[in-house]
Amino acid sequence: RTLGRALLLEARASAQLESHDQAIPRFLKALECFVPAEDDALIAATLNGLGSCYLVIGAYPEALQHLLHALNLYRELGDTTGESATLSNVGRLYLLLDDAPKALAHLEQALDLAQRTSDRRLEAEVHDNLCNALRMVGKNRTAGAHGLRSVEIYQELGFHPGEAEALSSVG
Repeated sequence: RTLGRALLLEARASAQLESHDQAIPRFLKALECFVPAEDDALIAATLNGLGSCYLVIGAYPEALQHLLHALNLYRELGDTTGESATLSNVGRLYLLLDDAPKALAHLEQALDLAQRTSDRRLEAEVHDNLCNALRMVGKNRTAGAHGLRSVEIYQELGFHPGEAEALSSVG
């Protein structure tokens, strides 16, 4: 279990550095260290990270499989933050697949949950994703409002990479 946690942290760090080729094997090894039912929270976090990496590299079927598994675990655990983050990732996946209606359905749920947590960065991320989804369906005014809300939250947090991404979405 300790090895699994260390691998999970290492995988997250690799993903943050956009070294997905290093993150994916670490996520997979971390999964092997966790016992189902006993470590479901760690398994869900690992699956969400793994799904997110697969999403970035364009392995969409694998991404969806891992994200939906994580989503089910988070729901069983009653973990609102994890559920919101995973819904946001599923929404991003549908955005990349050019399925804005499915993306919107997941992102609206993600925003509702994110606003119930104290995770402001997650809320900002969901607003940014909603900006992109709403723009795809031609709701530019509403999209802009979500994008600007994302920028505002990121500025409050002093998280400049998120702010830059949100500004790009608004632009």
